[in-house]
Amino acid sequence: QTLTLDLSDPLRPLVSPNRSLLDRLNQNNFAYSGSYLQEDDDQKIASVGAEYDWTLGSVEGRLKAGLSRSESTKGVATLNAPNVLNNYVIPGLNKTFAAATAAEKATFMQGIMTPTTIPALTRNAGQGYPTEFLVADRDFVLGTLGALEANKASPVVAPSSYANTETVDAFYVQTDLETQLLGRTLRANVGVRVAETTVDSDTVTQGTAGNWVPVQLNGKYTDTLPSFSFAYDVLKNVVWRGAWGKTLTPNRVSDISQALRLGNASQFAVTAGNSDLQPERSTGQDTALEWYPDKSSVLALGYFERKVTGFGINQTTQVPFNQLGLDIALWQPAQQAILLATPTTPIDVTRKVNSPDSYKIKGYEFAYSQAFRFLPYPFNGLGGTVSITKVDSAGIARTIAGQRINLPDLPPQTYALTGFYELGPFSARVSYTHKDDYADTFTTDMNAVGFNKWNSKRSYTDLTIGYKVLKNLELRLDVINLTKTKTYTYFKRFVDVGQGSATGPVVNYGDDTSRIENGYQAGRTIQLTLRGSF
Repeated sequence: QTLTLDLSDPLRPLVSPNRSLLDRLNQNNFAYSGSYLQEDDDQKIASVGAEYDWTLGSVEGRLKAGLSRSESTKGVATLNAPNVLNNYVIPGLNKTFAAATAAEKATFMQGIMTPTTIPALTRNAGQGYPTEFLVADRDFVLGTLGALEANKASPVVAPSSYANTETVDAFYVQTDLETQLLGRTLRANVGVRVAETTVDSDTVTQGTAGNWVPVQLNGKYTDTLPSFSFAYDVLKNVVWRGAWGKTLTPNRVSDISQALRLGNASQFAVTAGNSDLQPERSTGQDTALEWYPDKSSVLALGYFERKVTGFGINQTTQVPFNQLGLDIALWQPAQQAILLATPTTPIDVTRKVNSPDSYKIKGYEFAYSQAFRFLPYPFNGLGGTVSITKVDSAGIARTIAGQRINLPDLPPQTYALTGFYELGPFSARVSYTHKDDYADTFTTDMNAVGFNKWNSKRSYTDLTIGYKVLKNLELRLDVINLTKTKTYTYFKRFVDVGQGSATGPVVNYGDDTSRIENGYQAGRTIQLTLRGSF
């Protein structure tokens, strides 16, 4: 099989195979792997609160206090049956598939192959790219082999299964207040939330190779999260706003509780949980000035910054396969052969850990909105908005060839433009949003020649048209991603270290547009809705 590639469009290359992928005689290498994943999620929330209006001199306010408890439970069970194809007795041969010769296997499988079309490739793939493939007949796999039922009836794969319960008990107290300061109105909110989080995980730990011992892991942490915000009428048409507060971002359950899980059966890499993982914590403040020249326009300029600590980073270690205790049947036959020949083959084990570092996010925001009510009819329904956000972040640190490089984990610049028309029962709005490219947070390190994975820049255009049939009833058409934006990740060069060494020759391996991985093109979404208010 030979494939000819034309990479003029690196996201959708032209592909020309010299053999038909639908010719059964071209199929001669067959394998089976499969498992069944069952996930159960449950959440319970209870809360009680009270409010009290108060006055102290010239200050009026409303005090709010309350208690809450949320309990979130997630259970994951992975079931994996032995290779049901190997145990299948081939009709007419009187021998199992595993015992058959390569030629006998090919003859049998070629007879049950059936073509299948992948719709996503039909819609979006480049010219000549294969969209139809031969696969084993579905009725044979699910019916004759009973693969699904065999997996469901299999024992649970202990290192890939867990049950996790996260309980958050919280108390909050806050007050809104309003008063006059220097003859101008000051509105503010001040409060604090105290939350105690308990995590109970039923998982397994490794005793000896191939022996998994059930354990319950428990963790608890308490956070006090104060906050303050205000809005002050500096002038009749100028408002100064500000805020300060602390927040936390919980981790995914699988990052905490999961023992070991194989993501790709053709790679020697697994992911694992970390019961000691703490949430990401941050302290932030922001301020903004808003000017209202008239009732139909506003001009705003803001500044924000946030310090982030304890953010999660991937940490990868290598463990010999024969020390992991995982079933070799989880891998594809080619990988199984390698593991059988070399049981000490290193497996990459990746888990999330809290970074000892901290980083700051800071930036500026500019926004302007204008409705042109002063124009003559029918142009008095026109209007527009523009917003620009510039961010300086260094949430990803990479070290290569002795150099430490901080990379942005947020788009350095985002801007949005919107034009609208609203007059009588009719309304229309067109929005355009653009985001710069930024570093990929899931890549653990630069590769040996100084490249790091990045997310491509992207732009989206959306359209909304509405018509009020009645006062409280609107017919609305939304077209999302009008231009079918293409996005992808690519490898961006930062350090010229040659082919794996600081003194080697510099090899660029193309440019940023040719080092593409994981190209994606979302389709256009069209929604027609009838909206009512009562």
